[in-house]
Amino acid sequence: MDKSYKILFKFESNPKIFVSEVPSKRMIDSGLEKASKQRWKEIKMEADKTNKKLWDGDIYRLESFTAQDDNLQINFSVIPFSIRMGMNSLSDYIGKLDENYRPKALYTSCFVITSDKKYLFIEKSKNYYSNKKIAFIGGVLSKTENLILSGEDLFESVKNEIIEEIDVTGEVVEKMDFIAGYESENFNVCLVFKANLNKSFFEISKQFKEEANSEAAKIIGINQSELSQFARTMSVNELPKFEICGYLEQE
Repeated sequence: MDKSYKILFKFESNPKIFVSEVPSKRMIDSGLEKASKQRWKEIKMEADKTNKKLWDGDIYRLESFTAQDDNLQINFSVIPFSIRMGMNSLSDYIGKLDENYRPKALYTSCFVITSDKKYLFIEKSKNYYSNKKIAFIGGVLSKTENLILSGEDLFESVKNEIIEEIDVTGEVVEKMDFIAGYESENFNVCLVFKANLNKSFFEISKQFKEEANSEAAKIIGINQSELSQFARTMSVNELPKFEICGYLEQE
């Protein structure tokens, strides 16, 4: 695949993660900011027309990091979710600017594995505005909804996404690992995790119910041997996660 992403850090075993919130040094380009706000207005209009829910608030941004041995220091700032969303379709513009203009908004994606070795993904519900049909379990790191003051908080935020999106209790999550962080093709930063559950795909599917506020309409279980093929049914910007974890066949 075309490597339009950049691995920032990768670990063989869980690092000690330290986090700090610092003032943002994101530089502002007036043209980019105007175009981003205009795109957000268009997105809001699209959501209103289709009666889809659309959230906004402060989300965490990667300001800087230091990765050494088994230690990872992450310095967060914040950026409005609306700016991040607006910039997602402006990558060509952003790519011509200095690195400090990039949104670098943080989000998580987790390979969730059941006790019978099924990898879980969700079919997105029609309740929320999204351009994705199939997605990883995870989401933006929202300061508005969940303060992250430590590495433990970061893991807890991913665990909460699993609980909420596939409708399980926290006891079902048996083990979690932090894998890597990479800058995506639209200049946001994805943190990749793995989580092992102590329930089978059948057990989890049987108790799952889509509610009015659910982000998932359905849970999908994929065998590891089928992940490479499955990856290509998802949007292109999801492929780096599979490649980083060794689940994508080289072409």
